[in-house]
Amino acid sequence: MAFEALGKTKEAAKDYARASQINPQSVAALNNRGTARMEERKYEAALADFSKAIKLKPDFAPAYNNRGMVQATLGKMDAAVADYSKALQLNGNNASFYLNRGLAYASLDKMMRRSQTIPQPSNSNPIMPRRITLGPWSVWRSQIKKLKLKRIWIRQRSFI
Repeated sequence: MAFEALGKTKEAAKDYARASQINPQSVAALNNRGTARMEERKYEAALADFSKAIKLKPDFAPAYNNRGMVQATLGKMDAAVADYSKALQLNGNNASFYLNRGLAYASLDKMMRRSQTIPQPSNSNPIMPRRITLGPWSVWRSQIKKLKLKRIWIRQRSFI
């Protein structure tokens, strides 16, 4: 983790990989290697690490949370919500799990609202927009822009 603090995620990933070779049952090494791979934008490799950690220790909530972050990054919001929900089922006292699931729900809601649009009739006024978004999402979005909030995913490191 010292390498990661210095911004050397490649070196950190190598050390986590070595730790996994020494102890293939180390859930912490797999989870940490997955987080390092996420930072390197190697999402499929990170997904594999988190899935392997979950297979080794099905009650390890941080791996579900981290896998959910990868799923969300890849645009698989249903899978992300499922992973966050499982993390919360295992550890309902972690605020970051709630935050991440809330962000995934909001993204999923946004995706669903984008698909619910009304096409403009061909004989309508050309000044009108071609698509009109249904629902209160546009109101909420304007409030978020006013507050200048950014989506922040909170990852979990392992200290076992």
